[in-house]
Amino acid sequence: MKYVVIVNPCAGKGRARKVIPIICEVMKASGEAFEIWQTTRPGHAVELAKKAAQLGVEVVVAVGGDGTVFEVVNGIVHTGVILGIIPTGTGNDLARSLHISKDTTHAIQQILSGTPKKIDLGIANGKYFINVASIGIDAEIAAWTKQTKKFLSGSSAYIVSMIKNIITYKPIHMKFTIDGQCFEQETLLAAICNGKYYGGGVRIAPNAILDDGLFEICIIERLTKWKTLRLFPTVFFGKHIKFKEVKIYKGHEITVEFTGDTKLNLDGDLFKVSSSVLFHVEHQTVKIIN
Repeated sequence: MKYVVIVNPCAGKGRARKVIPIICEVMKASGEAFEIWQTTRPGHAVELAKKAAQLGVEVVVAVGGDGTVFEVVNGIVHTGVILGIIPTGTGNDLARSLHISKDTTHAIQQILSGTPKKIDLGIANGKYFINVASIGIDAEIAAWTKQTKKFLSGSSAYIVSMIKNIITYKPIHMKFTIDGQCFEQETLLAAICNGKYYGGGVRIAPNAILDDGLFEICIIERLTKWKTLRLFPTVFFGKHIKFKEVKIYKGHEITVEFTGDTKLNLDGDLFKVSSSVLFHVEHQTVKIIN
């Protein structure tokens, strides 16, 4: 089997670059054919993954965080290429849902000996995501988290960004249509989840299943700032679902409508969107080995 290992050398404050010798050592010992390709700019992993697929590579391994996985997935979707993950980012939330080891040697051994399984993909206005999409305070938190990750770990960066945005964020009036059922409300957060975790271990969707053909959708209504401060720490443990302002839904197609422009967070990558976003599931589209 031929492997291409795509490394984001900047991921995890340079941790991804440091594990390259370990990857080479374990792969050489396995006797499998492999190449290491390093990214040089945002979006480069998409191009490299597409190139690998065109060359007939069977397994593409993403070495980095959720952003690197997001790019690789967008490069191999619908090609039949198998995805592997060596988590070296600050969040590694999809790897957490898949129980992929944080130890590089163990993660490689999981890839070499594991059995590929098919999992779902999400699509938001034509863009693929594999873990979590969100609109509202969380997208703002994600924007600030990206900045604070330069100085703090994933969870610490998320907490600092969360507190800042709890103080300043104003909820958005949103209209939701979930598999044909409509409602609208002042909304603090809407998270459309394939995986359970985001934000460096925040358990936003405790009951999400990666291969069931459904999103788990977490919608949080407008809260007072004091109650928001009480609620958000509980999200780390999946206990937020006990608050009456938190509603959990299941669905395979969701439209979110709003006025003006806002941020859309897809697996940690941010995009500007206007008026509405259509989300839907592609059932068991990506083969992943873990």
